[in-house]
Amino acid sequence: MFRSVKLHEASSGTTGAVMTAAGVVGLSLLAYTFGIEPNWIEIRRVRVVLPGLPIQFHGYRIVQFGDIHVGWWMTNRQLSKIVRMVNQQHPDLIAITGDYVTSVSKEAAAALVPPLSKLKAKDGVLAVLGNHDHRGLGAEPVQWALHKSGIIALNNKVYALERNGASLYVAGVDSARKGKARLDLVLEALPDGSAAILLAHEPDFADISAATERFALQLSGHSHGGQLAIPYLGPPR
Repeated sequence: MFRSVKLHEASSGTTGAVMTAAGVVGLSLLAYTFGIEPNWIEIRRVRVVLPGLPIQFHGYRIVQFGDIHVGWWMTNRQLSKIVRMVNQQHPDLIAITGDYVTSVSKEAAAALVPPLSKLKAKDGVLAVLGNHDHRGLGAEPVQWALHKSGIIALNNKVYALERNGASLYVAGVDSARKGKARLDLVLEALPDGSAAILLAHEPDFADISAATERFALQLSGHSHGGQLAIPYLGPPR
């Protein structure tokens, strides 16, 4: 009987310790999610060699960002900071790869306009939608916000960039995860033999786009910096 009581006490203490540890881990994750990650902004410069790129576009500078999730994850003040950092890169083109909000509402969409309308690039701002941009009320409020911000939405469309008689095409597909991607429409609109870049929210869409051999580069978001990235340590190697 004594052993039974003693065992019960030990078990209760262990459970309490596990619950305490779980609570600490949970609070730490919340602090990281809301207090650290939204303010942890890195600018990574990558030099990319594109086959078939016209010489008129050599040195062309594209700034890509996405997954801002305004409302739940990020405030307008934080987004304004990102916009300033983007503009400081003096880009030729800005590409935004989706998930502007976590769940679509009129308020969340309207909150996008003041900061996004301040984006500046020589050839403008192009964008595609992500899976979160179809949640809640659906994509229409986000599309309205992009239009009001002077941003061109490339959802299953192609946009031509011109430099001294040469062309570089940027295509975009809507969210593949939501079943909205129509690569067939993009390929129909894309001129044969032209250098082309694809914007697609989900990175694994490359399994499909690469098979067409029509795109020299795909720019994506969705994975928030890595399919698996441990804070401060980075992805496993």
